[in-house]
Amino acid sequence: MELGRTPSKRDVDTRLKLKSGAIAHHFGTFNRAIEMAGLAPNLPTPPGIADDERLVGWALRFHILSRDGFRCVYCGGAPGDGYILHIDHVTPKSRGGLTEEGNLVTACHVCNMGKGAQVIGW
Repeated sequence: MELGRTPSKRDVDTRLKLKSGAIAHHFGTFNRAIEMAGLAPNLPTPPGIADDERLVGWALRFHILSRDGFRCVYCGGAPGDGYILHIDHVTPKSRGGLTEEGNLVTACHVCNMGKGAQVIGW
């Protein structure tokens, strides 16, 4: 979790030196074990969505998260407080907003989903 994301199966197996199938034996599936630990599982990106122009590239995403201190700019929520962070377009794409540094901020899932296609002033 020092990586800023839910650990992968490889991370857990490597760090804990578990035998193959140990997690499945105890929890049924790796994602079930992650859920029981109170974390959100890392889910694969659905096919075709990776080409979506609305997605922010990994380098820009990390830059925005770093710039905003890995906290929601609206409420201050952080992963350590149980929040899932998103990259939010201040001016939504549906209103002509661009995917560039000046139009992107870090927002928690609660603030981002509640905001929708609104423009929130600073």
